Amino acid sequence: MDIFYYSGTGFTLAAARTFAGYIDEEVRLRPIVQLLREGRTSSGAEKIGLFMPMHAFGMPEAFIRFLGEFSFPHASFICALVTRGGSPTRMHLEIDRFLERQGKRLDAFQYVTTPNTFDIIFHVPEEPAVLEAQKHAEEDIKQFARQVNRGEAGIRLGYRNRFHENITFPILRGLNRMTGYFNLQNSFYADDTCTGCGQCEQVCLSGKIRMEARRPVWEKSVSCQYCLACLHLCPVQAIQVKNSKTPVLGRIRHPDISWKEIAGEK
Repeated sequence: MDIFYYSGTGFTLAAARTFAGYIDEEVRLRPIVQLLREGRTSSGAEKIGLFMPMHAFGMPEAFIRFLGEFSFPHASFICALVTRGGSPTRMHLEIDRFLERQGKRLDAFQYVTTPNTFDIIFHVPEEPAVLEAQKHAEEDIKQFARQVNRGEAGIRLGYRNRFHENITFPILRGLNRMTGYFNLQNSFYADDTCTGCGQCEQVCLSGKIRMEARRPVWEKSVSCQYCLACLHLCPVQAIQVKNSKTPVLGRIRHPDISWKEIAGEK
């Protein structure tokens, strides 16, 4: 089984590893950023897993590109797992539309609730809440792996709100795409606590950050993927967003995933 994943703060990678531990066959974890960079375009696996976080109520831009370029000619069972802060959306339908172009379908789907990492607006949760979320997430992942082991089709959506699913979040998703997340990609900067270590450049999954005179520079010609790895994985929390409360809203990553593992996705 091939699991294709994308993870900026480690929660989706941790979910993929947990899931793989419950699967009854050999599993390969394959980072999509690396595959796109290397120009690989297909998988020969019969079972496929698509693991991604929710970005602004939809698929991450990197995964949209991946599903547009990659093919699964031998796949007989395709599942997807999406980590989210709790917002009810229709990502299973979005993924299925891409698969239909290949004559495939999404057989199984699972949302897993993880801490909300969008600390440009929200406070990140305290450690007890993170540990509680991890406990519930592991149980959901275990049940989903058992479903996949049985080859059983089924879409697990969890909490739903049809008004938000069908109206509110599609509108917000469209606005985010049209405005570049309201110009978020041009709003990052490093404050005076920056030590020039270059870790932000290494974890930037879009390749947007380069170091210049020991300071990070966000290249305007490169599109941001909004993974927020630079923000959350800076060792001194020097990365900020203009006109936001990032200096006081905290930082978060999965405790079992290191910044080097995120950098290794490239």
